[in-house]
Amino acid sequence: MASVTTTAVFLLCHFFIASTDSQDGCDEYAETGTNFTVLLKHTLKESENLRWFHNTTIIFNSKLDKGGKGKDFFVESTGSLKLTKLTKDKSGLYTPMVYDEDGTYVEDLPSLSLCILDFQDGCDEYAAAGTSFTVPLKHKLQESSSLRWLHVTKIIFKRRKKQVITGKNEDVDSTGSLKLTQLTKDKSGQYTPQVYDEDGVSVGHLQSLRLCVLDRVQKPNVSVRCTDSKTNVNFTCNVGQNEKNFMIEWFMDDEKLEEKEKTLTRVAKDVANARFSCNVSNPVSSDISLPVQQNCYELYSQDVCNLYGAIGDSIVVPLNHKLDKASVLKWKHNDTIIFEQRKNKSPNPIYVKGKKDDINPDGSLKLTNLDANDSGNYIPKVYSQDGALESNMKITRLCVLARVQKPRVKIMCPNKSEVKFTCVVSQNDFNIEWLMEGKRLKEKEMTLTRVAKDVVNASFSCNVSNPVSSELSLPVQQNCYAPHSQDGCDEYAATGSSFTVPLKHKLQESENLRWFHNTTIIFNSKLDKRTKRNTRKDFFVDSTGSLKLTKLMKDNSGQYAPIVHDEEGRNVAHLLSLSLCVLDPVQKPNVTMKCTGSTINVSFTCSVDQKENYLEYKWLTKDKELEGNLKDTLTKKAEDVMNLPIACNVSNPVSFAISEPVYQECLKLYVAGEKSGPNIWVFVRFGAGFFLLLLLTVIVCATSLTQKNKYAIRDKEEFPLSQSGTETTAAAAVGQLHK
Repeated sequence: MASVTTTAVFLLCHFFIASTDSQDGCDEYAETGTNFTVLLKHTLKESENLRWFHNTTIIFNSKLDKGGKGKDFFVESTGSLKLTKLTKDKSGLYTPMVYDEDGTYVEDLPSLSLCILDFQDGCDEYAAAGTSFTVPLKHKLQESSSLRWLHVTKIIFKRRKKQVITGKNEDVDSTGSLKLTQLTKDKSGQYTPQVYDEDGVSVGHLQSLRLCVLDRVQKPNVSVRCTDSKTNVNFTCNVGQNEKNFMIEWFMDDEKLEEKEKTLTRVAKDVANARFSCNVSNPVSSDISLPVQQNCYELYSQDVCNLYGAIGDSIVVPLNHKLDKASVLKWKHNDTIIFEQRKNKSPNPIYVKGKKDDINPDGSLKLTNLDANDSGNYIPKVYSQDGALESNMKITRLCVLARVQKPRVKIMCPNKSEVKFTCVVSQNDFNIEWLMEGKRLKEKEMTLTRVAKDVVNASFSCNVSNPVSSELSLPVQQNCYAPHSQDGCDEYAATGSSFTVPLKHKLQESENLRWFHNTTIIFNSKLDKRTKRNTRKDFFVDSTGSLKLTKLMKDNSGQYAPIVHDEEGRNVAHLLSLSLCVLDPVQKPNVTMKCTGSTINVSFTCSVDQKENYLEYKWLTKDKELEGNLKDTLTKKAEDVMNLPIACNVSNPVSFAISEPVYQECLKLYVAGEKSGPNIWVFVRFGAGFFLLLLLTVIVCATSLTQKNKYAIRDKEEFPLSQSGTETTAAAAVGQLHK
């Protein structure tokens, strides 16, 4: 009795210690449905007796259970306990006890607290195999502190003050958080930090983290199988991995379905042209299969039906036989007689089934107000006057179809270079034709793919038809590639200004309008009933549904897209989105001048205090634009712009600004006592002009002196008394010239 009491007390102590040993009382974790082995950390001898306890209940006793097996466990040759097909009620404390042949307790063996969880319950965080992950230490670490990190119960990092004992310095960052790299699935589990102060005293329980490392999902594929004589079709999502921890989503024509199972079942006729794909995901990745279509139900063909009628219409089923006046006629719809005549003594037959107006004089059958139940085989039987059945009567198979509804074209941009047009129809049994700019294309599939750049402004529409009707969608244009701007902007606006994004749709009162900025809903007319005004102050929606943006800032740039649903939640039409770029107005530029080169060139540089990719430069002189100079620097020969004012015009898509004009100073002369830089050609030209002027002066003076000498000689002959005076005058003139 004392031994049993001691054992019970021992187990209770173990149970209490284990429950306080970790923050949530778990040493190990396992997922429901899997197996787990609780190790016996003791070398078992044949003479020893082993007992395994689950909490305080003995589940194995080697003296009594020689086979070593239980319903949901077995004990290995080493004495370790292997638990199979785990369920949540198997959580708890597992404790081994070993006694020698005398019944003496051998040693205190460690117990293990196991927590069994559903997959989604067992992890605080997820990470993909091969990636890195940091387990945060939610405690401010002191320099004198000691740090340990445990993976489950194993110490994987230990640092006493600044000395690393287990692991490496780079295993933790400056905050003490644990860095895990090149993750593998065996790195899953609980990570627990322990911190001690400089006296070796624990700072208390710190938050642990349960990490699940998962493989990325592989691309799934969908297989198709026909069942129930091809009336039903099964779509099965095949995943190339055995993990249970993934989710399945089904899509029909890109619309998400409610079903989450691996196999999806549909009536084949109801999904004749629909495309099905499955998306497989786990917490670290997702991938979607290629779309497939059913191949169980074949659409109408000439081999099946040789006559078609529309629901609600009238039609005539031909007899295809020349009827004599004495003949008797019977019509069957499948196996049911719907019209029958019998002979009468009078010339006119008796109508046993139906009435005279049901047929034409030639015996053809008149059907009115058709519905789907009128489809089937129409079998005529003609009896001659002697009652003999006419042979080779042709059977007519009638197919009554609903008229096709007007389709719409949905546009998707898988990337900036490709565009997909999908013809959306809310019924089955139809043919598709694609038209580009009104011309038929050869493609007949639900989805048409084109290079966006090749069909920039082309309009696409789809024509849906069956043998009784056809409908053409409204034309649409691609919105994946913007040709008019390489930066992807449809429109530009200046900061601080207002801009209206038009809703190109006539909005009905019953319709719900949503406006998106990139991927965020900024307006929902169902929620914003107050004069259609949002609580935000930087926009409002006017009575037409157009979005008016006010006091624009740069973070208002982006894609603005409207979506309109009718009262039943269906998308009304494909509405074009608009990419808006908000830019600052251009600041006034400044022009600087620099003389360059031995041939006296001058460079003008246009500077503006903003850095944008949208800036364009133009150079002006006397308000005329200089051609071919669209850069921020202009270089000219100084002679060509000697007295011309030079200015630059800087612009972006929302504004422009012109600098103050400047003049070149590289050819400035000595004007007003100001010395410019030397120019030899200016001096040569000036010297040549001066020399010519001097030469001309000498010639004039010499000519004048010669004439005077002539007159002096003549005067001397005529007036000898004045000779001495004349000589004095001539000598004075020559002396003046020499001077």
